[in-house]
Amino acid sequence: MKTLIYTVILVLFVSATSAPDIAGTWTGILEVQNTKLRIVFHLKKSDKGYEATMDSPDQNAIGIAVSGVKYEHPNVRFDVPSVAGYYEGEMYAEKKITGRWVQGGTAFYLELLK
Repeated sequence: MKTLIYTVILVLFVSATSAPDIAGTWTGILEVQNTKLRIVFHLKKSDKGYEATMDSPDQNAIGIAVSGVKYEHPNVRFDVPSVAGYYEGEMYAEKKITGRWVQGGTAFYLELLK
């Protein structure tokens, strides 16, 4: 029985430590009505998990607060309440997240690259 418990603990530990770190700068191009907008998320790891800000350089919007970063590999979600939007996607490898930006009830495909 002890062997089974140790095996389960080891598997859970390896699973938890093998998830890629999402800290860093993630960029993508959002296409809205034939307009391309660069979107940049800056993520950093903290004692509480992850913290982030968002930029939309083509709209001169820098440092937009991201109130919530949820990450359970491979799923990510970034909540941006000041623009009534959020991003949710799945991480592939360690340098790509594919998903959608949702704002005003409309979803747009958005791929982010590290």
